Amino acid sequence: MKIFITGGTGFVGRSLVKQLSNTDHELVCLARKTSDLEPLKDNGVEIVFGDLTDKVSLKQGMRGCDRVINVAGNFEMWLADQHGYHDVNVAGGVNIMEAVLEEGIEKVVHISTIAAFGETALPITEESQYGEECASEYARTKRMGEMIA
Repeated sequence: MKIFITGGTGFVGRSLVKQLSNTDHELVCLARKTSDLEPLKDNGVEIVFGDLTDKVSLKQGMRGCDRVINVAGNFEMWLADQHGYHDVNVAGGVNIMEAVLEEGIEKVVHISTIAAFGETALPITEESQYGEECASEYARTKRMGEMIA
């Protein structure tokens, strides 16, 4: 199976890529030219340069893939321009899902964060409801991205 992965150079994505590279799956990872590409190269994945904000690069990377795993997100603790969270976590999510539909890919795994649940009862499970408040703009935009997915 050929799998397209966003966020493969990030903390969670690097571990995912390493695990999947030990299988028979063919991996294609979206990466920015400014990213540390060594973990991807070390695991023998195909690298497609692009960005979540560029749907054309997403479609090019997904073309011919059977599945998509979206691990990408802007998680910085603080951004001077708060739009950076929305651009990646919300608009980027829209781009991914539209590209998936346009390329006819049947399955997507969308990885988010527990922070998207906000202030809610613990433990958090698949049945948990979102709390009314999110602790940060990051959490709020990740929640929005989940709702889009």
